[in-house]
Amino acid sequence: MNGRITDKDLPPVVKILISEGLHELPSADALYRALADGGLWNDLCAQAQGSIRGYEYEEFKPQSRGQLVFTPSASLDPFSNVSKCSSISCRLSLADSFVRSLGLYADRIVVTDYFTSAFLQTDRASRGLAEELFKDLAILRKLLLFIKEGVIKFGTPAWAFATCIQKSFTKLLDKLVRHCLRRSGLSLR
Repeated sequence: MNGRITDKDLPPVVKILISEGLHELPSADALYRALADGGLWNDLCAQAQGSIRGYEYEEFKPQSRGQLVFTPSASLDPFSNVSKCSSISCRLSLADSFVRSLGLYADRIVVTDYFTSAFLQTDRASRGLAEELFKDLAILRKLLLFIKEGVIKFGTPAWAFATCIQKSFTKLLDKLVRHCLRRSGLSLR
């Protein structure tokens, strides 16, 4: 194994979810009630924003030579619901298969941080979000030993890339519009 991880090895949102015991709640409804509390929701959203700007995700850390590091595609990532049955029993079964196969061979597995992404996408809790997050938290609970041992680590949230691309596209589009307006002799007022 790679040695036990510390709190700084966990993305801030994941750390809060665990420290608040949200991964141990019995139902999506209980999770919704916990998230609907504005204070916790606001803290999670603020940490998600801060993580995008300042948390050093696994793929940006120095890598050790000679280690097998596996970064699964969305269809293999146990936290993703892409290309697989979305029921909680299916997802938990897939998480079992994931650790039984990849956990045996990889020194480190880098999964996408979907938890942080969830709190970047909306400004308030919803029952639908709570249901999806409840499934991910059940998987987190199942994989927690591998996470604590440092075998499973978290990579950059998918939403962070989309936000970055959107900002870059907006800047480029703004430049293009201004250039076209300048060349045509028109202006924005």
